Amino acid sequence: MTLLMLGVLFSTASIMYPGFFSGRVVTNLIGDNASLGIAAVGMTLVILSGGIDLSVGSVLGVTTIFVAVLIQRHQMPPLLAITLGLGAGTLLGLGMGFLIDRFDLPPFLVTLGGMFFARGLGFMISPESVGIDDPFYNRLTEFAILSLPIRSALWFQVDH
Repeated sequence: MTLLMLGVLFSTASIMYPGFFSGRVVTNLIGDNASLGIAAVGMTLVILSGGIDLSVGSVLGVTTIFVAVLIQRHQMPPLLAITLGLGAGTLLGLGMGFLIDRFDLPPFLVTLGGMFFARGLGFMISPESVGIDDPFYNRLTEFAILSLPIRSALWFQVDH
């Protein structure tokens, strides 16, 4: 159903706007939404297993803010910062999973609380957007696989 709706919207836009039906637009559409696709695959697996996780977006947000602050404000090497961000997101997920499993708490409530906790933590780390201006990171954002840029899959804002 979602792909059908995407097809209808893309077709309508292609008719209404000259130049919309192009390989560049399709590449940008896929590339700019890569992070959503990755999160959607993970959420699909959770839902198919009978669970629910409301905290995914907030945990994604807090980890990206954390990484951006480490790189930009603390001049940490990007690969180290990204590794620490992945670790932080894993710890948040493990913490919620522990509460659900050990104390038999409802996943809906635990992940709802985790969502608000991660949002608050993100605002504590930085209440405003943090741009990243690091030479290695900028080179990383220009890298492409099969002509699809990976910049969008990195989720961070880049200021040039």
